[in-house]
Amino acid sequence: MLTKSQLLLMLCALILPTYLFAQTGPGGVGNSSNQVLWLQPDNFSLTDGSSIDIWNDTSGNGNALGQPDATIRPNIVNDYVNGYDAVRFDIGNRRLRKTNFTNFPTTQITTFYINKTLDSGDGILSYNSTGTDNDYLLFNSGNLQYYRDGNKGLSIDANDGNWHMVNMSWVNTGNGVFSYLDGFLRRNVSHRNGTSITQGGSLALGAEQDAVDGSYAANQSHEGDFTEVIIFNQVINTAERIIIQNYLTAKYGLTLNNAVDFYQQDNAANGNFDHDVAGIGQASDGSSHTDSQGTGIVRINTPSTLSNGDYLFWGEETKDPTYNFSTETTNYREQLNSKWRVSKVGDLGTVSVSFDISAIDLTGKQSCQPLQLVVSNDSNFTSPTTYDLTVSGTSASASNVAFSDGDYFTLRYLDQIVWDGSAYFNGSGTLNAPDTSDSCLKLTVKAGSLALLNADAFVREVEVEAGATFEVVDGLLLEVENGVNNNGTIQFSGEAQLIQNHTGPSLNTGSGILKMTQEGTTNLYNYNFWSSPVNRSGDWQVSYLETASGAVGFTTDYDANPSATPIELSSYWLYTFNDLLDNYAGWQQITPTTGLIPGIGYTMKGSGSGAPSGESYWFNGTANDGDITIPALAGNQILVGNPYPSAIG
Repeated sequence: MLTKSQLLLMLCALILPTYLFAQTGPGGVGNSSNQVLWLQPDNFSLTDGSSIDIWNDTSGNGNALGQPDATIRPNIVNDYVNGYDAVRFDIGNRRLRKTNFTNFPTTQITTFYINKTLDSGDGILSYNSTGTDNDYLLFNSGNLQYYRDGNKGLSIDANDGNWHMVNMSWVNTGNGVFSYLDGFLRRNVSHRNGTSITQGGSLALGAEQDAVDGSYAANQSHEGDFTEVIIFNQVINTAERIIIQNYLTAKYGLTLNNAVDFYQQDNAANGNFDHDVAGIGQASDGSSHTDSQGTGIVRINTPSTLSNGDYLFWGEETKDPTYNFSTETTNYREQLNSKWRVSKVGDLGTVSVSFDISAIDLTGKQSCQPLQLVVSNDSNFTSPTTYDLTVSGTSASASNVAFSDGDYFTLRYLDQIVWDGSAYFNGSGTLNAPDTSDSCLKLTVKAGSLALLNADAFVREVEVEAGATFEVVDGLLLEVENGVNNNGTIQFSGEAQLIQNHTGPSLNTGSGILKMTQEGTTNLYNYNFWSSPVNRSGDWQVSYLETASGAVGFTTDYDANPSATPIELSSYWLYTFNDLLDNYAGWQQITPTTGLIPGIGYTMKGSGSGAPSGESYWFNGTANDGDITIPALAGNQILVGNPYPSAIG
């Protein structure tokens, strides 16, 4: 009977391959547990024609191929096939090799390589061990042979000067040899059943060795170009093989056998989504692969239903992306600068989707808004299906995601309410305008027709673009958590108010004008005791005041001149106060052009116009905000006023 400890160990053994080892191999197949070699051209930083002394292994096993002898190193060819580099083996017995290959496969192996050559009689992949010469050898591009202490023809001719995908597998039982050229099955035979490859030998790429890292024959060296080489320590199943074939041919723009060419988004007509292709599915023989991430940041797994012949593939439009977000102008959401497209064969139901967000800059996203997966049948995501993602560490995931063949998907989040010149987008109020529940969002006003705010609103910040006009209707409150960047015109009509909640220095910027109205006395002999809610370049001058007729004029007479257009106010009665309370000399006369810092109060007598509701003045400038400090001497009294464009509660 099994003990609890034994049962726990067995359970862990079953779970670990699925959850601990993510499927990050080619096309999303495999990982460091079953891959022993993966040479890719993605991370070279060499200039065109440079020699390469090492080709790093990305399988996770550290089995890099190198060449210490500079005279026989291959060269890099930059941007050679679909934007990817290639490694060129010219004449001269050039080669790369891995010695003491301690985890080389023994009783079964699967190999893929992408190659272009005119060569024949050449060593392609040669593994020699202390056990035997030609322990594993792929030889002769013109009539490919598989050697395992004896050779077997693979019925592959791949030396026509075009790029080809070659893959073969071997297991030491039954008809264990399978060979494929560009996805076409070429041969299935038995070979050297019951034998095994000896580990610890030397693997050479581009050469044929007749001793362990020795006896290289120059006339059997390979002349041609490689982009990718993959070796597994097992015979992968049919579904996995098909997924890798689609990954490789999409990446390098190769033609794949139509019978297994299930990823259709890798051509110009469909947008050339060639990069980081991965897939899940179930082959006609019942073999399956249901969890893939591959070389990209998207992982898809857990199909809710799966039958023979069902596949889901996805690929990215951007090679080597540097991810960031920008505002798309259809729905005004912040959208990732790369997208993916799917090919779907059959019905896999719904799936789980996760993104590795470790390389994505999300500093602009507010915590109160979710990161979203958006799926659409058009590349502009006009009316997408959205899924809120759950973020945990560096992963963002959603479950029960449905895809249709040809769908596009990407990431986005909501950051702003936008008036686009004719309508609001993304607000919680009437007609998508902002309201008091939108404190997380920025308000952006674009040029066009007048943008009216017809209800109280609370937003994170405001930006009014050049040429735009934004009006807050009489009696309403616009509450802003942070700053206002105004390069247009903001108008607060009547008793409309602006409250900015932040403390510290001013956060208001821009070259635009904010307009506030205030009603003053018309009596020639009564004072207005005022301070300005706005500033221009840091201070305020009384001469900046305007009425509906234009900028206010000033006369040195004792009384204002209401018959002038615009009216002329008396400059004689303009005073501030900063002194002991009973010191009449503390009243200091100022001129209309005296600069007053925010918060300093001043007196100004009435206009004499006789307007029944008072004289309406416009204060135009930049709204005062943040902490405002007025220097004062001990014992002095200072005439101050409300420096903000709102009532003080």
